Amino acid sequence: MIKKITTMLFMLLVTLTGFSQVSSDPAFPLDTAPVTIMFDATGTALDGYTGDLYTHTGVIIEGNSNWQHVIGDWGNNTNQPQLTRTGTNTYELEITPDIRTFYEVEEQEVVEKMAFVFRAAAGSPQSADLFIDVFSNELSILISEPAEESVIVGLEETLDVVAGSPSAETLQLW
Repeated sequence: MIKKITTMLFMLLVTLTGFSQVSSDPAFPLDTAPVTIMFDATGTALDGYTGDLYTHTGVIIEGNSNWQHVIGDWGNNTNQPQLTRTGTNTYELEITPDIRTFYEVEEQEVVEKMAFVFRAAAGSPQSADLFIDVFSNELSILISEPAEESVIVGLEETLDVVAGSPSAETLQLW
C-alpha cells in the first residue's frame, strides 16, 4: 500500500513537472547550489519565436511578496541574462555558482522562490510571471497538491497528494 502511494506521488509529480512552462534541474533547487532553469515556450506568446530570449528575473524573499534582487533593467539586453536555445521552443539558463550568489541575496534573507518573465530581445512578446520554489536546506518538503492550506476529508474519502523533497527518495504520508 505504501509503495503504491509512493509510486503514485512520484508519477503525479513527474506529470506536473513535465508539462510546466518552467522547470528546474534539480527539481528542488537549494539556495546554496547551482541550478539549471528550463523554459518551454510551447503554447505561450513566445511559441515559435526564433530570436534571442532574455529573462527579467529576481527572487521572492520570505516576508515580502515583491520581487527582490532583480537582475538588470527591463529590456536592457546587456545586463539581463540571455537563455540558451536547446530546441525549437526550449531554452535553458544556468544559475551559478549558486542561487544566493547569482541574485546577491544577503545572508540573513530566506529565498522562497525564483521569479521569471522570459522575453524577446525587443521586450515583447513575453511570458507570464513564472516561479520556481527554492529550498534553504535538504530537509524541506514541498506539498504542491492540495493547494489549500486546510482540507477536510471524510473517513471513506481519498485525497490525492503531490509532494517532494530535495533529498528524499521516498515520502510516506501517515
